[in-house]
Amino acid sequence: MIPALLETGRVCDRVFAIRDRLVNFYVVQTDTGLACIDTGWSASRVRRGFASLGLDVRDVREVFLTHRHWDHAGCVGLFANATVFIGNPDRPVPEGWQRLRDGDSVRAVLAVATPGHTPDSISYLVDGRYLFTGDAVRLRQGRAVPFYACFNQDRGAVHRSLEKLARLSGIEYLLTGHSGFTGDVAGAFRSWRSAA
Repeated sequence: MIPALLETGRVCDRVFAIRDRLVNFYVVQTDTGLACIDTGWSASRVRRGFASLGLDVRDVREVFLTHRHWDHAGCVGLFANATVFIGNPDRPVPEGWQRLRDGDSVRAVLAVATPGHTPDSISYLVDGRYLFTGDAVRLRQGRAVPFYACFNQDRGAVHRSLEKLARLSGIEYLLTGHSGFTGDVAGAFRSWRSAA
């Protein structure tokens, strides 16, 4: 069992978590509709999660995938009205998906390339306040640490990505795919800031 998964519900003012067995993905209320950070992998659980929050998958306008692993991207097909965004991988993307490079932005969502877990891993900074990291970061006792080593493809890149995220400022919430979230972002990244 992976600790600190969030139960389906509101995380903070505009952000909801949906729990899909071993992963959380997030729904953000925007001025133009809903945006998802990742999609989960069990269609029935994702639908139940949306229903329990009083939300509708048809209102999702954008899906921002942190990477292509099945637990994060398995339900992308549920969001038929959404534009799908993915990091800039070397391999082809499905028709209609949009590639994002480091520093690209879509409305109030900034793409931050964070390779290491996978070569195309990407984190998203929404409104300059909410940092969604997928599997680029794991929280352990409130501190940002690398995701489990056996799942990471490039340890050096993971460390460089954590140092990069630690240099971002103004973040109020750090939200992960498998280990919950923290509002003490400075505390979470303290050791990475001193290493950078």
